[in-house]
This record gives sequence, C-alpha cells and structure tokens, in this order.
Amino acid sequence: MTLRKKAGADKQNQQIQKLEKKLEETQRELKAAELINKELEQIYKDGLVSKFQIPKQRKPRGKRKKSFYRVAFGDTHGASLDPDAWAAFVGDLEKLRPRELIHLGDIIDAGGWLAQHQTLGYLAEVETSYADDINAANQMWDSVQAICPESSIYAIEGNHDMRVEKWCISQTLRHQLDSRFLFELLAPQNLTFLEKRGIQYFKRDQVYGELKNNSGSIMLGKCAFTHPQRASKHHASKMASDWGCNVVYGHTHRRDYFPASNAHGKDWSAWSPGCLCVTRKYWHHSENFNHNQGYHLQIVQESGDFLGINIPILGGKSYLSDLLGAL
Repeated sequence: MTLRKKAGADKQNQQIQKLEKKLEETQRELKAAELINKELEQIYKDGLVSKFQIPKQRKPRGKRKKSFYRVAFGDTHGASLDPDAWAAFVGDLEKLRPRELIHLGDIIDAGGWLAQHQTLGYLAEVETSYADDINAANQMWDSVQAICPESSIYAIEGNHDMRVEKWCISQTLRHQLDSRFLFELLAPQNLTFLEKRGIQYFKRDQVYGELKNNSGSIMLGKCAFTHPQRASKHHASKMASDWGCNVVYGHTHRRDYFPASNAHGKDWSAWSPGCLCVTRKYWHHSENFNHNQGYHLQIVQESGDFLGINIPILGGKSYLSDLLGAL
C-alpha cells in the first residue's frame, strides 16, 4: 500500500471514529431526552390528576326528613274570581293538601262606590256589588276549607280589601268612634267570618314579627309573604333588591320571578304567582297590563329550606297534575 493510500485510509478511519463518537453522543442525548420527556409527561399526568375529586352520590342517613307543601295564592277579587282558573286551582289543592295556605291579598274587589277615593280617570266597576263580593269570598273560603280542613290559613289584607275602611273613615268625617262602628259592620274580614274560620288576618297598616320595615307582611319559615304598596314593570327584581330575603307577593296580577345573591354567598328570590281573578279588569279599560293566572307552590323541609315554583294556569288548566303523574 502506498503512503498516499495509507494516509487516505487513516483519514477515513478518523472520520468514521468521529462519526461513531458523535452517534454515541447523540444516542446518549436522545436517551437522556427520552428520560426527561417521560419525567415531564409523568409530571403533566400527575398535574391532571387533581387532589380534588368529585364526591360520589351520598346515601341518605337514616330516615329522610319529612317535607310539606305550602301554597300561596291571591288577587281573587271577590265576584271577579275567574271560574275556570279557580276550578283548576282547587283541583290542584285536592292533590296537594298543603299544610299552609296564604292568601296574598285582594280577597274582594270593592268596586263601585267603595272605589270613590281613586284618582281622576279611574273607571270604577259597577257590574257586581259589595254583597256579591262578600258572597263570592265566603264561597271561596268554604271550598278551600272543605278541601284542606287541617291547613293553617293566613290572609293578607290587600289594597282593595282596605277600600272599605277608607270609605268608612271618609263617610264619618274621620270621627274615630263612628268610623270604627261602621267598619265593624262592613269589614270584609268580619263578613267572611275569618276569625270564626280560624283564618289569621294581617292588616295592611300593622307590623308583624320580624318584618319591621314592611307592614302587612308575614314571615313563614324562610320566606316572607306580602301585598306590596305599588307595582312596576319588573317588580320581582325590585322586590328582591328591596327585601333582601325570599318573598312571595301579590298585587301585580303578573307572574314573575327574580333570583338574587350577594358577595357572601347568600341567595334569595322574589316570586309573583299571578292572579286567580279575570285578567281583563274594567278599571284598566283599554290598557294591556299583561296579567297572568296562577299560584305559588313551595316544597318545604322541616328545616325551613324550600323549593319555590310558580304554577301557571293557562286557559283554565293547570299542568301540575300531569307533572305529579309523571313522577
């Protein structure tokens, strides 16, 4: 072998050795990279496995606490009670047999001469008399108590119910003894025998229990019930904001609901179930007030916690029976 060939062979061998060395280094680096990659992959997987785990369904301990039904309805307006809506309502009462019943106010309509204190432009209804109102209200209480003889019943005075007292005061020129005497004779709560019936009546101008800033209102468990002084387009949101607690109210004749909460994790809601009278009242004349028929149902636990639901009555039919039948 010539010197030139030998030199060429040595150079080639050196290049091969360098390549082999480079290959070994690359293989070591690749192996190290694979180890690092596996370690990072494991860290990533461990990171995905959070320490928090979704709890499994908890089995109830011992016997379940009993719950009961609470029903709130209102704005029946005496002789203006809608027959179909009322039939649907009492049909549901027969199935529910609630422990507590709350009338949210306006038991009577008190139209005609009893509405004379209203502002200019008000159209007083004269199709029915006060005697008609009282007769209808008595029939209403008769049917409710026949279906729910064991229920605790509460009645809140509405603005229409209060018309009688206002009329008595104006007719006696504000003489207290005379107005009180006349009112005792004509008071709707007396003519419908609420005390004898065992129905608790809450006056619009009196404060009851812990509701110091909201006269004519009651608190049952963890929910307030009232007939507010006024109404607005989105009144449920206003009620939730003003009250700061669960509240069911009448007066607006409009089914409504608004949930609220604060930064401390407390949450509450305001409900308006609608009315059970005819939805087209003469004193609204040509205005469209978007009135709805229905009532409010609460499923109440012994702790006072509850699920509140507005039950609509559409075209004289309640679909609560269909719901209960499907459960």
